[in-house]
Amino acid sequence: MTRIWELNTSFETYMSLSDPNGHRDVNLSISTGVDKLNKMANYGRVFRRWSRDIDQKTYELEIPFEDFGADYFSWGGVLFVSERMRQAMALPASEVRFFDVDTSLSAPLPRSMNYQIMQPTMAQDVVDRKKSKYKLAPGIWNRRPNPDLIFRIAIQSDAKPACDLFHDRFFSTVLLCTDAFAARVLKAGCSGMEFANNGEFDTAYCKLVRTLRGVEKVTFSDGENTGDGVELIEPMD
Repeated sequence: MTRIWELNTSFETYMSLSDPNGHRDVNLSISTGVDKLNKMANYGRVFRRWSRDIDQKTYELEIPFEDFGADYFSWGGVLFVSERMRQAMALPASEVRFFDVDTSLSAPLPRSMNYQIMQPTMAQDVVDRKKSKYKLAPGIWNRRPNPDLIFRIAIQSDAKPACDLFHDRFFSTVLLCTDAFAARVLKAGCSGMEFANNGEFDTAYCKLVRTLRGVEKVTFSDGENTGDGVELIEPMD
């Protein structure tokens, strides 16, 4: 079986983007000429315009935290990757696009990461819809219904994606990757992400994660965000 992982920002990384009072304090601005939109205040408007004229925009990212240096994180639906992670991913230009970010207002450490916005361009049909658990949102603007609340993603047992990083065709908001991709990034020492798969279990309190050790099974107490039990089930070669 080919292991496929969901690529997410880790819980710890999200927490490190918060001030001591728990309020996130990162500013992402998108400028087009004299039109400057604040990502936090105008999220819906920015999101609807995200895919249009992307090359014509200027992106400004302000991270004020002196100790923040994650190689991967998402903010407001936008993906950011460091220079080290871009090198570790080693993806061809046909599968991903990168866009420059002005981080001149950020603290020294995040500024040194040379972040760029990442836009994966590939889609693959790898998710088993019958075994996945989700709810469909009503179709709007003459579009077909799409998965809104996604509780569990099950991967097809015979899935063989043609690329290393991609979105699923049906679950278009879910970013997936191959085990080879995860191994490259982990071996390079990149941080900020989690490679997870919760589709092999019928409970929300158990998942598989890919680490440097290999494939680990993590179990949770109800409602907790920290694993109560970790079992190595597939050692890394």
